[in-house]
Amino acid sequence: MPTIRAEFRMICMTLSIRANQVLQARSGRVSKPSMRSAGDDMSAVESSADPLEDRRAVLEANRAFYEAFNARDVEAMADLWLRSEDVTCVHPHRNVTTGHAEVQRTWRAILTNPDQPRIVFAAEEARVVGDIGIVAGREVVAGVPIVATNIYQ
Repeated sequence: MPTIRAEFRMICMTLSIRANQVLQARSGRVSKPSMRSAGDDMSAVESSADPLEDRRAVLEANRAFYEAFNARDVEAMADLWLRSEDVTCVHPHRNVTTGHAEVQRTWRAILTNPDQPRIVFAAEEARVVGDIGIVAGREVVAGVPIVATNIYQ
């Protein structure tokens, strides 16, 4: 499974997943994700000097999320999310869910539902400002487009 670059973690309104080391994993330089606890100091995290590399890392993190979703891989999904009570997830047509355990409970229910359709993420645009990465696009679920914005830190 791809891991995600240390400079980015997802902190989004529709999704809130950890984003570290995707590029290194895809290139074979890292074998597994590094895990950070909720008490980790994120204030020292800065984006790289290369804006294109940061943008690519954010897009790779976003793709890793949809790969885990479409594979219905509960463990991969859990590995992507920040282990913090500050995470927030808003599934379409549902209430806001906060906290790692509750967010994972919702993903477990969704991913183990045999009727859950695949998601195609399209028309993605990524922007990195400082240590924040924003990916906006459309999720197409069962032929229905839904606007999605995924925010990474």
